[in-house]
Amino acid sequence: APVASDPEPDPLLQASPAPSIGGTAALAADDATHPEITALARGLNHDPLLIFRHVRDHFTYEHYYGSKKGALGTLLDRAGNDYDQCSLLVALLKAAGFSPTYERGRRLAFWD
Repeated sequence: APVASDPEPDPLLQASPAPSIGGTAALAADDATHPEITALARGLNHDPLLIFRHVRDHFTYEHYYGSKKGALGTLLDRAGNDYDQCSLLVALLKAAGFSPTYERGRRLAFWD
């Protein structure tokens, strides 16, 4: 009997490098070494779960296109869109000694 092969992978679900978003780099080269960011990473014990929860729970979402604030601006404003909050998360994880990468994908959502 013939064996079904895997379908072609969706290119939107494949890993991609950190893009330049909205004309600005998603993460400035020195964000992970900025004293404010390294101090926060240290204050969160360099724990990736604590870092993730801190960004998720303590930053307000703002709706705008592209990256406007970067990691440091998002930290200082305590607000940013998804790209800028992700930049902050990546900078904090780098400051904590991890090697995070940007991934891009598509998610289906259903509402009643």
